[in-house]
Amino acid sequence: MSPRPTPEHLATWRELVNASRLFALRPMAPAGRLTRAAVKAGRAVVPGDLSKDSPFVQLVEAAKAWGLKLGSERMEAAAELERLADACALVLDPPAPAPEPRRRADVFE
Repeated sequence: MSPRPTPEHLATWRELVNASRLFALRPMAPAGRLTRAAVKAGRAVVPGDLSKDSPFVQLVEAAKAWGLKLGSERMEAAAELERLADACALVLDPPAPAPEPRRRADVFE
């Protein structure tokens, strides 16, 4: 059984998700913040399974490689970086379930 992430680990992952979304919008920005967030998240416990298919593992790898990409490569990879960040965000902060529809008092079943 894999260890559970602590609140600090989850905050580290959220930091990487936020940085990844920012760099997906501004791919030409200096990559220092994204690289630091990726290195830090790479040491944190991964929510869920630790496998190459995990969006968390893929996001760390993509973020670490971001600084090595040229401008045109960053432009092409921005959508994938955002997709991975969104996938991680759904795991970290799943949307609230839809509320039950209210039953009308004047309608009997």
